[in-house]
Amino acid sequence: MTCYSNIETFLSDNLGLNPESVGRKSIEDAIKLCMDKRMISDEDIYMKMLISNQEEIEKLIDQVVVSETWFFRDRESFNFLKRYVEKLKESLCQGTVLRVLSVPCSTGEEPYSIAMALLDAGLSPEQFCVDAIDISRRSIGIAKNAVYGKGSFRGECSGYKPRFFIKTEGGFRLEGYVAGMVHFYLDNFVKLHV
Repeated sequence: MTCYSNIETFLSDNLGLNPESVGRKSIEDAIKLCMDKRMISDEDIYMKMLISNQEEIEKLIDQVVVSETWFFRDRESFNFLKRYVEKLKESLCQGTVLRVLSVPCSTGEEPYSIAMALLDAGLSPEQFCVDAIDISRRSIGIAKNAVYGKGSFRGECSGYKPRFFIKTEGGFRLEGYVAGMVHFYLDNFVKLHV
């Protein structure tokens, strides 16, 4: 058990957060940072704050969740999706819409990568829909804004940048028609399906 075991259990029970997948040290660091910001040194007092204050839970979530992402991260997944859809599109009935779910969607790079891969596979925007869910309000806000800095473009995604993004003062804005293919939802997917 960690020194913040009650809070860790609360996060696991109420948010579906798996301490093993995130890393106990990361969770401890996030809890300590949030407690320090509130000048709270007692775990029980902070726990009571979490139970009674949704805003505090969201602040802790933003500290805990992994927001390290970029377009076409794990490139082979997108190559597989593209090959699969190229075979599937022949059997898609007229009017059938392919729905893809991206969970957790973080700041939007993954679901937008899915949309771009589906366009490259030959599907028209009317033939698919990407639903994206995340528990972090901050991440969803960034995703809906669809403006990204250089860190979101790594590896083999350089060919997509000139085709789907517009250079702006704040970074690179995803073309509106691509952004419109993704529907973002703020929710706890684990709680929805327990």
